[in-house]
Formats: sequence, C-alpha cells, structure tokens
Amino acid sequence: MNCWFCSVREANADHTYVTQMYGDVDAKTTSSQTQVMYNVRRIEVPRCADCHSRHVIALYATVLAIVMAVALIA
Repeated sequence: MNCWFCSVREANADHTYVTQMYGDVDAKTTSSQTQVMYNVRRIEVPRCADCHSRHVIALYATVLAIVMAVALIA
C-alpha cells in the first residue's frame, strides 16, 4: 500500500497516522436534557517514513513559532 500523503513511497506500518472520526450523530431531546449519541471510528492512514518525519518537523516548527510569538508579545 502506498503512502496516503505522497502516493509515491510504500507505507510503513510503524508510521501510520491514527485519528478518530465521529459520525452518525443522533440527538434526542427530552424536557430536561439533550442526549447526543454518535459512532466513533478509529481511522488508520498509511504513511511512509519520509512523510512522517516531515510531519514531525512541521509540528515542531509550529510549536516553536507559537512559543516565539508568545515571547514577543509578553
């Protein structure tokens, strides 16, 4: 299976991106409360090692940018 993000390299099971998706929302309202029910699905997105490392670098860059922005404002 190919990487979902680049579609070029072979996906690696160790670098799979896992997320949860919520769907089939059903809201039931009574006189005193609203009860919301939904299904939760665990989604595994295949990803290669290169895309994984790029996502990690992007995450660190985002955190660093936020820290620098807070430091400049304070």
